[in-house]
Amino acid sequence: MRMTEEEIYARDMDLLVKSEALIAEVTVPSTGVGYEICRALVQGIPVLCLYSPDAAVSAMVLGNPDHYLRQELIRTKPHSKKLLLSLSGLSEEKKPGVILLFEKTPLDAR
Repeated sequence: MRMTEEEIYARDMDLLVKSEALIAEVTVPSTGVGYEICRALVQGIPVLCLYSPDAAVSAMVLGNPDHYLRQELIRTKPHSKKLLLSLSGLSEEKKPGVILLFEKTPLDAR
């Protein structure tokens, strides 16, 4: 059964308020992701924005001085895994699910 826009919004906002941090891939501009980043910052939730080289990342992300916001250029797939592991405190062997979200990105071609 397909979710309505209202159900998607409610689900995503519920997940956000339960989160300790938000990791956002911002290589491709997205109004929805930008909205979620803003909501997280307003609620004091730390945000890590990841983007690939030559991306046209929004100035609203790169120029934002909020101390809860961090931007990272991801050069390669191994670099992204190393960064996420260091932030999560997990070892390479544990391979947390969040890292698997990056396995189908254009970075795999590098």
